[in-house]
Amino acid sequence: MPAGSDAGAAGRADRPDQRRRVLLASVDAFAERGADGVRLKDISDRVGMSPGHILYYFGRKDRVLLETLRWSENELAEQRRAELARYRSPWRAIERFVELYLPVSAADPRWNLWAQVSVRPPVDAADQELLGQLEGGWMTDLAGWVEAGVSDGVFEQVDAEAFALRWVLLMNGAAEQVRLQVPGHDPAWARRYAASGMASELGMRRRASQR
Repeated sequence: MPAGSDAGAAGRADRPDQRRRVLLASVDAFAERGADGVRLKDISDRVGMSPGHILYYFGRKDRVLLETLRWSENELAEQRRAELARYRSPWRAIERFVELYLPVSAADPRWNLWAQVSVRPPVDAADQELLGQLEGGWMTDLAGWVEAGVSDGVFEQVDAEAFALRWVLLMNGAAEQVRLQVPGHDPAWARRYAASGMASELGMRRRASQR
């Protein structure tokens, strides 16, 4: 039966633990070999399956990278939202958001996946939309915390959506500096850069100086 059939999709859904193992193995394979160097066998060997079983989960080879990125981002989004929901201070939530967004090292697995996608960007409209949705989730969450801070009177009046768009793009640039290991631009620098800039735009420094 074709991997893309309804029955195949149902089978994949019935085996979430197996699919998770395949996706975790894919993260490692892309980190080691890059998008152009990964073979299905590189993934299947890590989980004790055949290359045919890998196709069972992904449908076709060129979906492996995007599905791995989708899974990685969705997992992180679920964890991020659960963690940040416990914060009462909008600013503390944003500080933590920055830490979660930016790479922890030049070899950060999440950022490596994004780098591999940029090497081989999708040409299919649906896949391009998927990438927009994944990054858009970060922007929506950041805008929500900015709106909460403005509503509470903690932040100055800003356009929350424009702020989120601008700072996600700026953090992408900072992350690339970390990934390329530009001297002086390590993960700690990236966090300081983003947090300091956001604090300035949101009026946090001015408010602190007036106390």
